[in-house]
Amino acid sequence: MFGTCIGKPNAVTPNVLSSKPTPTEIFGNSWQLDSDGNYWLFWKTNTTHITFETHVKTKGYVGFGLSSNGKMFPSDVVVGWVDSTGSTYFKDCHTEGHYSPIVDVSQDWMLLQGLEDTFGTVLKFVRKLDTCDDKDYQITDNTIKVIYSYHPDDPASFDALPWHGANRRGAKSLMLLSAVKANDYQLPPDAEQFDILHNNFEPVITRGNEDVVHHFVVYSCPAATDNDVGYVFNCYGVKPKKFEKCNDVMLAWAIGGVGFDFPPNAGFSLNAPGDPRYLILETHFTNPTLKSGIVDSSGFRITVTPTLRQYDAGMLEVGAMVNSLQFIPPYEKGFVSKSHCHKDCIKMVRLHSHDIFQTEIFIIH
Repeated sequence: MFGTCIGKPNAVTPNVLSSKPTPTEIFGNSWQLDSDGNYWLFWKTNTTHITFETHVKTKGYVGFGLSSNGKMFPSDVVVGWVDSTGSTYFKDCHTEGHYSPIVDVSQDWMLLQGLEDTFGTVLKFVRKLDTCDDKDYQITDNTIKVIYSYHPDDPASFDALPWHGANRRGAKSLMLLSAVKANDYQLPPDAEQFDILHNNFEPVITRGNEDVVHHFVVYSCPAATDNDVGYVFNCYGVKPKKFEKCNDVMLAWAIGGVGFDFPPNAGFSLNAPGDPRYLILETHFTNPTLKSGIVDSSGFRITVTPTLRQYDAGMLEVGAMVNSLQFIPPYEKGFVSKSHCHKDCIKMVRLHSHDIFQTEIFIIH
């Protein structure tokens, strides 16, 4: 974990999205799932069903699914491809480990259309929001982790799927039952974009490091000065004393997250009297395979406009502080940490009027 102190970040060219494929019909929602624009998802819902359409830049197989943890297993998935004769193969499956998905006994994801076009492979399919199958993920109005994968070649069968590879898979957190059009968000005409990057509010991940950059936190730092710009320190080592009060979270991102767009009448206030002038970027890495020689310059892209908006946005932090005194009993499959917050701590937040605001964090091994 490292902090790059401190950003008065540099202006950059606005991010340009990849060319968007044309769906076979009008969908209310769309999302570019990967950073390169190779995998696009379109979907629409009614009170009982959800229809998906994937456009993937490949002539091989396509995987798509829903996961409780954002990982490839355990998850509810479909796999499909279109062969050289135009025949489509499609199965409702589930995953249980680092091996090919298992075909479900109950086929609840139903194929509507499969084809190959100039973009790649198109699969359109539908399922009930609740299939009553314990191998299927129930779709609710909560945030759902969508997982995806693809391969350049058609497999011989569903039992012989080649591994998609580390760079042809990923996860995104989406609200499938809400209107989602953030990929189409139009910046205000007077907007400027700035990068605050490690080693130099959307994630900017160094290409090739998607599997090791785990999450970011950006803090405001009232004690910093121009002399501190670019200073790097170990967040959990010996922190300079002047940075001990740099604890107010401004932005945060974790694996599976995407860019965040404020509504047009709200935003964070910057550069006004009392606003933070310096920021600390805290970067957390995960490297379970002990890969060596990694050089990273990932971070945040922040969009600002001089046009003042009607409302100031704020950040509410909820949860239990994790530290060395928080022990998980051995051999526990799940453990609950509880924390309490008095109503005075959240008096500026419009919540239900309870004396105590309580949150529970479920820690799953």
